[in-house]
Amino acid sequence: MDALEWAEELKTRFQQARDEIQERVGEDRDAFNEELGKLYDSYRAEINELFPGDCNPLAIKISV
Repeated sequence: MDALEWAEELKTRFQQARDEIQERVGEDRDAFNEELGKLYDSYRAEINELFPGDCNPLAIKISV
């Protein structure tokens, strides 16, 4: 699987997980935001593992 396919798969997983969280917590925005934060953290860990160091898209810095 190349990086683009992986990113599309991650997007699909995120959308499904977000919908599941919404079903589970209903209208409780605080619970939704807490669960979404945990989801983001798990994806950040996955990205850091797959793209270590300077290759990490989250670690890219723009110099002006």
